[in-house]
Amino acid sequence: MLYPLLILNFICTIIPLLMRNKKRGLQISMSILFIFLALRYNFGNDYSAYNWLFNTSDFSGMIDARIEYGYALLCLIFKPLGFFVLIIAWSAFYCFALYKTFRRYIPHQYYWIVIMSIISNADLVFFGASAIRQTLAFSCILLILPYLESKKPIRYALGVIIASLFHQSALVFIALYPLMYLNLRNQIFIIVLGIIAIMFMTVLKSQFES
Repeated sequence: MLYPLLILNFICTIIPLLMRNKKRGLQISMSILFIFLALRYNFGNDYSAYNWLFNTSDFSGMIDARIEYGYALLCLIFKPLGFFVLIIAWSAFYCFALYKTFRRYIPHQYYWIVIMSIISNADLVFFGASAIRQTLAFSCILLILPYLESKKPIRYALGVIIASLFHQSALVFIALYPLMYLNLRNQIFIIVLGIIAIMFMTVLKSQFES
């Protein structure tokens, strides 16, 4: 699987780097990443486990297995369509969240660097493709960052609660809100947020593999 990842990394990185229209280049790169994640089969450390859980457990069975209500409900909705369609929807949501975050917070000349940093890290790609519940929660957090930035605590808290319905670890992002009341420049805030996000993904990865 290393060679496909290298090819994916090269294509998704070179497009926004060479295209004059950086927004369009980012859209194309995210579309390619979506296709890769959506059409994959048995890619990711826990793909088969999620597939088995989806096909063998009902809503109450997932709750008994300590699966969060949000993901259990999502499986119930997609049950008639199949696990593969759930993966396609998950991939679309994940890539959309990344796209919106990059567009809002990353200068367009650095799109290629961010994409390369994500896809060149095989561990992160495998983790993102495996930890479906965690990446659903993480995607929700990315989409509510504007509420954090604009200091709208109720909307931000509701977003974190919704994210926690897919994975309870999302509740740690409640602790980010007080940072907005510190006298920090926006650039520093973004850097701090990025560091925290990377640490969060690393911790999730270690918990997921244990």
